[in-house]
Amino acid sequence: SEERDRLFDGITFSENQKVTKNFSRNFSKLLTKLGLKTDKKLVFHSFRNNYVDQLRWVARDNPEVMDPLDGRKTVSDMRGSRKDYGENLGLEKLSSYIEKMDFKVDLSHLYI
Repeated sequence: SEERDRLFDGITFSENQKVTKNFSRNFSKLLTKLGLKTDKKLVFHSFRNNYVDQLRWVARDNPEVMDPLDGRKTVSDMRGSRKDYGENLGLEKLSSYIEKMDFKVDLSHLYI
């Protein structure tokens, strides 16, 4: 079923059949409850904004990698001339850009 196919159980659809609105609202409430919401601009979508900002920085020498790495899955979703030109970007090349990203978050406690 569609419910079981989702990564997180219990996320409900909003009136426009999107899960993002309710998820974002619940995430914001959780941040507030935990005392982590220090700015009203801090929202769930901030993760994406930070990712795209970091991607823009590491891909400044090859902006063509931005489309497949920021979630545009088809050529028709791509922007500008990248719809028609460019090389076939393999996983190895794309992953090299992801590895360059540095969000300055210490996650060392998650490693064995």
